[in-house]
Amino acid sequence: MKRKAITLACAAALAVAGCQHNSQPEPTSKAFVGTPIAYVNDEPISQEMFDYHLERRTGGQPQLASEEDRQALLQELVDMALLAQEAERQGIASRPDVIGQLHNLRLAVLAQALVTGMLAEEPDEAAIQAEYDKHFKDQPRQEYHARHILVDSEEKATELIDQLDQGAYIAQLAEENSTDSSSANGGDLGWFQAEQMVQPFAEAVQQLSTGSYTKTPVQTQFGWHVIKLEDSRPVEPPPLEAVRQQLIALLAQERVEARIEELRQQANIRTEPQKNGTSSLEEAHKALDMLN
Repeated sequence: MKRKAITLACAAALAVAGCQHNSQPEPTSKAFVGTPIAYVNDEPISQEMFDYHLERRTGGQPQLASEEDRQALLQELVDMALLAQEAERQGIASRPDVIGQLHNLRLAVLAQALVTGMLAEEPDEAAIQAEYDKHFKDQPRQEYHARHILVDSEEKATELIDQLDQGAYIAQLAEENSTDSSSANGGDLGWFQAEQMVQPFAEAVQQLSTGSYTKTPVQTQFGWHVIKLEDSRPVEPPPLEAVRQQLIALLAQERVEARIEELRQQANIRTEPQKNGTSSLEEAHKALDMLN
């Protein structure tokens, strides 16, 4: 990776990494925390700032950066520091719009740091088992393979059933008559669980035996159906170990959402419309989205 011209995105990355907002911005060195690895006009650049910049610029793969890459990225931080210092000398740091952006970015960084810590917490086995039961204990135990013909009237559907009674093939009738997109495949719907279909289509499928078809048309909001059950089979839920990581992720997300709701209930929140029609709370959410 060769050194590239500094961009506004890089400047934003530095702001996220190190900004601390005050109504009268102070030089970073006065409140500096970290291990300095460079100085720009006596203002330090920390190892932590560099590590964050490296992580962002390499797409989360800092181990791929060569020594040349690292030197180029450090130079980017130096250049951003020079530009930031010049911006402060010109009074840009005191502009309300810039102060607002810095403050929002600070909120986003702190919020993300808290959430990251919460997501890293490991749930106990009882919680994982309970989550597994919630998602899989009552999972449907049967799935179906069916074909159908969809038409606009009960009379047409009845005529097609009569043709099936006389030995016609449902696949051919579906290709010639069905208004559903599955007509190109002879009305084949593939494998599905009853809960995936609208009622009373799902109920009709469940009442059929393998190889049989509905003797009367089935009406749904889409029209009139003639349905044939090709096959059915039992569905076994996945073993807990196969979905353990997904369950842990779900628990973590639920824990974060519960904590946010708890904080909302405890807080005194008041929003006031701004000139652009957005609230300060909405602006904070936008800043958080920038980090994701």
